[in-house]
Amino acid sequence: MQSGEYGVSVNAKSGEVMNLVKHEDDLKNKLLTEREIEKLVQEKYPGKITQINQKLEDAHSFYFVVLKEGTTEITLKIDALSGVITKSEKKKALPQNKAVHKITAKEAVKIALEQVNGKVDDVDLEESGGLSYYMVEIELDNDKEATVQINAITGEVLSVTWDD
Repeated sequence: MQSGEYGVSVNAKSGEVMNLVKHEDDLKNKLLTEREIEKLVQEKYPGKITQINQKLEDAHSFYFVVLKEGTTEITLKIDALSGVITKSEKKKALPQNKAVHKITAKEAVKIALEQVNGKVDDVDLEESGGLSYYMVEIELDNDKEATVQINAITGEVLSVTWDD
């Protein structure tokens, strides 16, 4: 083996050397382009690339690529010099724009009326920070109003607020 500077990729679990690249002066400055990384990923993984970012870690450049295949989201860490995938993580992704809820608006109204006695004025299904919930507005006999917030998955009462 020649002396010089080498880039080594090692499997974290087994300790197996995955790739060994000798850094030549002109090779040091030859990072793969985003387009080359995209092509490399598409050759190995089905799915749609949703994000590509290049970051510097310990003076070494990596691409972080996120792609979706059905309901699975895959995040790859790729050596920007050699194109070796150094880390791969899979996780289930919730479908976007599809609110997950298990109770119906009718069930939410029933739960709200168990908390506050009155006449239901309005029911809205809302989402914030990945949480789906119902906002049930109830008119009271004394010209006051209560709003009951109910978790749309569990049916748990999250809050009751009273308005004059």
